[in-house]
Amino acid sequence: MYQKPELAALKVGDTAIIEEHTMHAAYLTPVTITKVWANGVLETKYLDGKAADKFNPDGGVRGPGGRGSTTRRYEHLRLLNDGETIESIIANKVAARDKAAVEASVAAVIKIAKIEEWWINEGKAMWDARVVLPEAFMDEKVNIIRYTKYQETYMPFVIVRLVDYMWNDTTEYELHVGGLTGTRYKNEDGTEYSSISTFSSSTIRGNTLIETLYSLTH
Repeated sequence: MYQKPELAALKVGDTAIIEEHTMHAAYLTPVTITKVWANGVLETKYLDGKAADKFNPDGGVRGPGGRGSTTRRYEHLRLLNDGETIESIIANKVAARDKAAVEASVAAVIKIAKIEEWWINEGKAMWDARVVLPEAFMDEKVNIIRYTKYQETYMPFVIVRLVDYMWNDTTEYELHVGGLTGTRYKNEDGTEYSSISTFSSSTIRGNTLIETLYSLTH
């Protein structure tokens, strides 16, 4: 196997960089060389001491999940580029993490506002207009609701459950959903016709009933 000259010069205790690529970004992680095999394979560990991947002499990941794998992000090993330092890489990772946390927090606030607006303008009326079947099904209370999503009208059976998680003392709502969906079409000549079919969905979960209903209808 081809061996990159710069990687061939690495020895135990040296620092290298794992560069990971996803569809959206590249991530840099400093590692320390812990062992160099006779065939040029490099064993590495993270700066916190945890074992990292092994790399072939050409810089690609050794073993399952390496070059061409669809089960993980693409990684390769390289040296520090000009202007890079371990400190600058760590600082950039911290800054990126903090930025992501702020963006996630802002996104959460925006989502809460959207859910509240939807509940006031549409959601409450939809839920209040539900039909509850007079008899339980398998000891479960069944609600029938109606809503529009992506220009299709849905009329599902909805079973609401409260699930308690003893391991972290939290409660979560679950919706089990299945029913009818229909779409109306209009031809160029003005003729209208409709299509109705059945549908089912996997379990939908949320912290509150309103949040869970919002996830169902959006």
